[in-house]
Amino acid sequence: MGSIWNRPIANPVGSDGDNAISSATVVYTTDEWAAKVEVLGDNGFLMIDLESMNIVHYQRSELKPIPVGLSLLRESVQLMRAFVSNAIRVAARNVRSTHEIIISQFADSILSGSEPPVSAEKGREAVRVLNMVVENIETKFVTKIA
Repeated sequence: MGSIWNRPIANPVGSDGDNAISSATVVYTTDEWAAKVEVLGDNGFLMIDLESMNIVHYQRSELKPIPVGLSLLRESVQLMRAFVSNAIRVAARNVRSTHEIIISQFADSILSGSEPPVSAEKGREAVRVLNMVVENIETKFVTKIA
């Protein structure tokens, strides 16, 4: 039996908040990756692409042709700005992962005695959600493989 990490996986995990609903989906096959977070709130929703480090704010207050068309234009502009920004960062060799940034900020907070970038409660919640993802993957895929 092979590792579950070598098998195609699509794993959505949802969460509800006071004024928002969110889901995180990680898709992995041996040839492709996709990791996206979607947050649906009162003022539209955010689609966060973790690989390309893009955030798109979708706003569609009504499903009529003109508002949808304008929404598509705004989304396209956001993606183009993100593309140009990422291209400049790559060309300038100024690309850092979120992990690098958070760890650096955490170390700086320890050295300076300031607040860490993520509270202990939020860190604990992130670990809880990631454990749910792993448990969900193992439950869905290990039982099917075995």
